[in-house]
Amino acid sequence: MKNSIIIALLFVNISFSQAQGISGLKPLTINWLNGVQVVQLKQAKTEGVLLTDSISLQVTFLNKDYARFNSDSNNFEVRWFYYMATKKQLMDSYFQKAVLINTLPDANYILQTARTNLRKGWWEVHVIFKGDNGLVQLDNISSFQVFIK
Repeated sequence: MKNSIIIALLFVNISFSQAQGISGLKPLTINWLNGVQVVQLKQAKTEGVLLTDSISLQVTFLNKDYARFNSDSNNFEVRWFYYMATKKQLMDSYFQKAVLINTLPDANYILQTARTNLRKGWWEVHVIFKGDNGLVQLDNISSFQVFIK
């Protein structure tokens, strides 16, 4: 009995230690775009967005925050999930860089990730900053969900 409790606690400890951490790079804003409108995170989750040819998640970083990290590691991994009837399914995972939107000294960096060939239902995106291998988080939200109607 005692050994089984120790094994169970060890398993739980290993499971939690492999969880994805939160990135030190903090975004300024995160919005959904469907080609017609810009939708904030809360609205995308509660009211949803209309299905169009593509949906984008746009993450904005302040230049000074983004510049703190080594430029060689400023890649992001973006993971798109779709909620099936019984489980969440990974649909895409790819790497990309954020782009400087203008050349002014206080310019912002934009990471815009888009997906085409969509279907109605619940989608979720995780953005992982490879500079510290942590999830990008805004207001304690690191899983960006949208209901496509």
